[in-house]
Amino acid sequence: MITGTGNLSVVSNTSHGPSAFSFDPAGIAGAASTLVTAYPLFYYDNDHETLGSWSSTAFNSVYTQASMYRGMGIIPNSNTLLVWGHHADEACYGNGTDDPELHGTPWNEEYPYCYDLNGVGVEGVHGYPVKYMFWAYDLRDLAEVKAATMSYYQPIPYANWEVTELPIQPSSKMGGGMAVNMSNGDIYVSQYCGYTESTYCWPIIHKFTVSVP
Repeated sequence: MITGTGNLSVVSNTSHGPSAFSFDPAGIAGAASTLVTAYPLFYYDNDHETLGSWSSTAFNSVYTQASMYRGMGIIPNSNTLLVWGHHADEACYGNGTDDPELHGTPWNEEYPYCYDLNGVGVEGVHGYPVKYMFWAYDLRDLAEVKAATMSYYQPIPYANWEVTELPIQPSSKMGGGMAVNMSNGDIYVSQYCGYTESTYCWPIIHKFTVSVP
């Protein structure tokens, strides 16, 4: 099985971008003291910010502070590991504001104002606008890392693209989980807070059908 995460707080404890580690799930059923070994397939630590610098506020269509990864899966009959989440091309750490004229100006002695209609008055990472995103990795690169012929920080997405097909597109976009039907390649993704009613928000599950030549 493969698992991973990234860009969590504190970022130095996780990956500067998505990550993938393989492990044998059979070991989980062992005794409480059983050590389950995880093998790195790719991740980006503080010394290897391959996809971009976390502290940068420059435009980056692949990775910024505002990138979040919610699920992943291998697409059957392909060489692709697909990662699902959300992303903003430009990020800012500071206090959210709805005034674009304040963006980048000092909020306090340490942080600026960040234009973000979805996070007004909130201190933290901001990115606006946010979009749903897929990142695609080549499994052959991951196999090379496992075989020690490539370093863990060298694989990069061979493609990434915005997902605009969802019928409901709230301004505050947050990806949920992801699952793949290994028998036919159908991809299921969760759209967190895709539907709101009164003060409640609900996830929506979407299915993508993939045709691999």
